[in-house]
Amino acid sequence: MLFCGPPGTGKTLFAKKLAQKSGLDFAIMTGSDVAPLGKDSVNEINKLFDWAEKSPKGMILFIDEAESFLR
Repeated sequence: MLFCGPPGTGKTLFAKKLAQKSGLDFAIMTGSDVAPLGKDSVNEINKLFDWAEKSPKGMILFIDEAESFLR
């Protein structure tokens, strides 16, 4: 899913509640988490996806401020 909207509209809260009500794990990362990692950012993002794949319950991975590193 792609949630798009101005800050403070409940995107993060909705994703967290969706995970909670669905019994899924929830992880959040922000664009500002990725930028300082430089060349290691790809490895760290891969670790998140590995965690998501191994989660027995499934996972919602919420990437906040994705436009800061995906544009």
